[in-house]
Amino acid sequence: MDGPCSTLQPLGDTPFNYTDINADRFVQYYRQVDYALRSAPRKVLEIGPGDHTVTDYLRRKGVEVKTFDNESALHPDYFGDMRKAWPFDEEFDVILASKVFEHVKFHYLDGILAEASKKLRAGGHMIVALPYSTIRLFPHRCTYGRFVSCDGRVLTGIPFSWVQRIVTVVRGVYRFVVLRYTWKGSFRYYRIQEAPDDRFDVHHWDLGYRPTTPKDARRVFEKHFDVLEEKRFVRLNTMYFVLQKTE
Repeated sequence: MDGPCSTLQPLGDTPFNYTDINADRFVQYYRQVDYALRSAPRKVLEIGPGDHTVTDYLRRKGVEVKTFDNESALHPDYFGDMRKAWPFDEEFDVILASKVFEHVKFHYLDGILAEASKKLRAGGHMIVALPYSTIRLFPHRCTYGRFVSCDGRVLTGIPFSWVQRIVTVVRGVYRFVVLRYTWKGSFRYYRIQEAPDDRFDVHHWDLGYRPTTPKDARRVFEKHFDVLEEKRFVRLNTMYFVLQKTE
């Protein structure tokens, strides 16, 4: 049987071949598909296809989709490191990058967007989803019983950077009072421990944490694209950006 589904291959053992099935993951798939189809694209590039759910759906709807990844077990159409020159010469109507860019250091984002701009036709769109972690009360557990349900989390919408501020102040006071540091040395901003540069299976940054806030990401996006829309989905811990190439 010919068609876009005839070439599907079993995915190998990789952390991006998701085995956990939950409602939030499928809502994120829906968001990607919804944003991608708004401009009625003919050709789409998905960076980091994961378990290919979005790619497969778009192909079944008649959209030509190519995938780009550095994990050979995911059988991407184009294999390579997005931090370097992209190893193909095609133009696309839409580029999808959902929960991808945080898997490399933030300082690579500028170069990655420059490469993406080269592969996007004038007027084309880039859909970017990034993690945006907020403070949640009553984490998701099934042991709460009838008083607090499994979905009884309190979604405050407060980014984790607030926790960083509190920790910074507490540590600063402790260092100054107990350890007798100088005021300047005491209040060094608390940062999340960084992973090695070559780790792709971890999050190196998050819009909910400093020093990578939504404003910092937007500043980089605006160097290469017009930011048409940005929206936070607190329940999904995700922030979406719709970018457009106007040149």
